[in-house]
Amino acid sequence: MKRIIFSFFVLPAFLLFLPLSSCSPVAYKFVMERSGQSSSGLDLSGKSIAVVYAYPEHSRDSLLAAEVGQGFVAGMEEAYFLGTDAMPLFNISASQGGGYSEKDTLVKLVMDTGSDVVFVFHSFGTGDLSVSTANVVELPFDARLSVYDSMSPEDTVRQYDYGDSFLWSVQGGLEKDDLDTAVFKDLPNAAFRLGGEIASVFTPQWNEEIYTIILYDSDSEWMDAAEMAVFDMKWAEAMKIWMDKADTGNLQKGSAAAYNCALGCYILGQYGLAEKWLDYSDSLYRITSSTTLRNRISEAKVR
Repeated sequence: MKRIIFSFFVLPAFLLFLPLSSCSPVAYKFVMERSGQSSSGLDLSGKSIAVVYAYPEHSRDSLLAAEVGQGFVAGMEEAYFLGTDAMPLFNISASQGGGYSEKDTLVKLVMDTGSDVVFVFHSFGTGDLSVSTANVVELPFDARLSVYDSMSPEDTVRQYDYGDSFLWSVQGGLEKDDLDTAVFKDLPNAAFRLGGEIASVFTPQWNEEIYTIILYDSDSEWMDAAEMAVFDMKWAEAMKIWMDKADTGNLQKGSAAAYNCALGCYILGQYGLAEKWLDYSDSLYRITSSTTLRNRISEAKVR
């Protein structure tokens, strides 16, 4: 499943009702949301991601580790893959001095998992249960998350420490064994929610961007391709139509078709191919929007 880079878009409604009268190209703008960096500062668009959790021997701490990992993956998959099962989750037995914060360890995990980015949850621990006078049960916990992005020029391990408490409201008069049983029963739900909350820090922020597509309103196939691309997000299918029109002998029309192909490749994340189509477009006839698209392609290649 391809990672989601672009979201919904808006095109002027009158595009569908253009009179079939002009033989000249017309530039129309549409708005699309593009994913950007998360609030953590990481940009994960177009990168493969693996998640690993190191589970300790204590059963309660091990349960915490497993559910946090699963909640994190669920949150990330919802944001990047429309909820599809697309991110691998691995587990390893925690060891003393495991070095899960060290770059060498994470680089090895990147290689072992075959991913670009690895998230490693480790150093899990829970404290003692306590009950307040308001019948609120508190279970303190600690965890650490180490992140390594092998494609980032920073080439460093990011560390995130989590130390807080799970809280439950209970009825009064429960014995300690009953409290332990109740907490252990609901701990998976609480830990899963925690994993989802952690994931929200790494999910993309969306920014509106304006794009230009070139139309020939006298060409019904061309207009069908434009509607297919912009409204149905079927850029690959639309590009097949424009590819046939990129070598028609009409330099201006061929340039416009190649430009639209370059735009489609950019939206599909094929930046090298987008540049080749744009080079071809420029060689035929220079389109004003070419410079803007070329700059966006260059920026995307260094993300």
